[in-house]
Amino acid sequence: MKIPLQRIRVFLISALLVSRGAFAASSSPAELLEKAIYAEETKGELAAAADLYRQVVNEAGANRALAAQAQVRLGLCELKLGNKRQAITELEQLRTEFPDKAKLLAILDQQMPSLLDEILKQIQDSYIQNVDRGELMETALRAII
Repeated sequence: MKIPLQRIRVFLISALLVSRGAFAASSSPAELLEKAIYAEETKGELAAAADLYRQVVNEAGANRALAAQAQVRLGLCELKLGNKRQAITELEQLRTEFPDKAKLLAILDQQMPSLLDEILKQIQDSYIQNVDRGELMETALRAII
């Protein structure tokens, strides 16, 4: 998967600032989200990432796009950690917070390819029987449409 240049810049700048102690104890929702993505994707620290995602979701000042992205990623982290009930609860929260599917998809549009890929990977890894990735993709696309 090709990582966008902007994301690489954000990770590098965040890592540099963290290493120099530039982040205050109180971070903005956007900073918390970037820290969580870094913890999840780069360091593999799922529990720490889940905690940070939860902070973004619960932050009153977080915009809806950040909250939606954090909520989806939180659900996927819980799934990776083996907490299936918690993962379902977190993902069900999206339906409560974002009942309009079109608006939710618009918010998550840029993240959709990587999120869809992650969901398909989790299904393939967790499902009892072997599952054809093409069939999964087709089913997922039908569900989205």
